[in-house]
Amino acid sequence: MAKLVKGKVINQKQNKAWPKIKEFLRTLWGNDANMNYALGHKWYWALLIGFISLIITLVAPVVNAFNVKGSSYIAGASSDSFYYGLYEYYQDADTSPVTFSNGKLSGTYTYETYTDYTLEKDPTAPAIKPYYSFVRQDLHVLDIYVSDGVHDDTTYLNSILGSNPNFGDATTEERTKMSSEKYIRSSSFIFFSQEKVYSRLYANAQSVSSISGNYNHVLEEFKELSSSYSFRDVLNYKIPSTESSNLALHTAMLKNYKAYADMVYIDVKNEQGLITMGIYAAINTGVMLLMGFVIWLMCRGKSNPNRGLKIWHGWRIAGFQALTPSILALIIGFIMAQFAAMAFVLVYSFRVMFLSMKYLRPAPVDTGGRK
Repeated sequence: MAKLVKGKVINQKQNKAWPKIKEFLRTLWGNDANMNYALGHKWYWALLIGFISLIITLVAPVVNAFNVKGSSYIAGASSDSFYYGLYEYYQDADTSPVTFSNGKLSGTYTYETYTDYTLEKDPTAPAIKPYYSFVRQDLHVLDIYVSDGVHDDTTYLNSILGSNPNFGDATTEERTKMSSEKYIRSSSFIFFSQEKVYSRLYANAQSVSSISGNYNHVLEEFKELSSSYSFRDVLNYKIPSTESSNLALHTAMLKNYKAYADMVYIDVKNEQGLITMGIYAAINTGVMLLMGFVIWLMCRGKSNPNRGLKIWHGWRIAGFQALTPSILALIIGFIMAQFAAMAFVLVYSFRVMFLSMKYLRPAPVDTGGRK
């Protein structure tokens, strides 16, 4: 009795599957294969490939958005003055600590304003005095503000962003002497409100970067602190009391502040990441629908051999056309994050343009030899 050879059955199955795989793979680079595959298969395959392409386009910008660190706002060389100001606050034992309890600001803080100085943008509004200031050569380098729990965040921020604290403690005569452009500048600051923290870095009178966030995740990083802690406790976290080197203290303190900035930024980062995902999903979906419409529109000429294509055929072709651009956009987005947003749109547009130039042009008119 003859025995069945199982290997031949497996080979037959492989031989049936491989041509289909090759046919699909050719759609990644061949526009002719792409059109034939899109029109020769059910509409839901185009929908599936289009959806997969959309997901791929979102990976790079969304991952980049979720990888942003709060501490990046003080990563540049222009942060040196901010570092020194923060270190001076850390070393100043005479300044009462800014305290927190159960994820909120605690303690009592006074709302004080300068009596002889008002905001440049709003002369009727008072300039709020900082809770702490690091001053160098008569200029405020870093100011720390703390909410009194009565005035809202907007009141504080409008005053902080609209005032120039460098003039706050000066007499009228001194302000007259200092009224040159190099002194008219805002200072870097940290503002602790009841539930949020805001900080902005200035360099050469220009806003360089900023951050905002809340206190919800601070203890996830600073695990050995109790639910009631101070900002100085954060800066001093795990720094040995025997450490006396200014350089070592400065480095350790700055490391703690950067970790703190990363933690307060978590909720804002997550929110921004979801917003980024929604925006790019809407934009790229719109681009894919538009490209399908463009493909259909290219076939409207009377002498075009593809004039019989309907608009849903255009969308089917566009769905398969999107896969290769989405893969290329994914690669580009991770190599050059600044181009993650536009990479898909540009590559996709070029591919549809080449498709229309080669396969969607009107057929040449037979002139019968006449010129």
